[in-house]
Amino acid sequence: MKIIPNENCNNSPKNKFVETYSINLLTKNLSELRADSANDISITLLDGTETDNLAELEKLSIEADTITSVASVSHGKQAFFLALLTKGNEENYLTIYYEFKTFKANKIEKIILFEGSMLNK
Repeated sequence: MKIIPNENCNNSPKNKFVETYSINLLTKNLSELRADSANDISITLLDGTETDNLAELEKLSIEADTITSVASVSHGKQAFFLALLTKGNEENYLTIYYEFKTFKANKIEKIILFEGSMLNK
């Protein structure tokens, strides 16, 4: 799986943090995720399963040859990451919603993953 980052995040440290965290999540880099996550993290996986264990992300299966970061946006204690998933001629989108523990935005407290296609495309 190839991941293509978005070069537009460099002017916002908080948005760059969101993109970096998302790439760590997609590559299952648990050591980095643990360093940047709150101890009481809440995660909702693509199938709707809720967990407080980052190790559950090892089970995350995203069917894509290429993941292209479209946007990483943060405001206050909330953020999201939007990516285009490409497999052959098929396209899907992945959105990861985040909540930070504090307004300092240095620890992720909540993660919700969504995957789907554009209906009006």
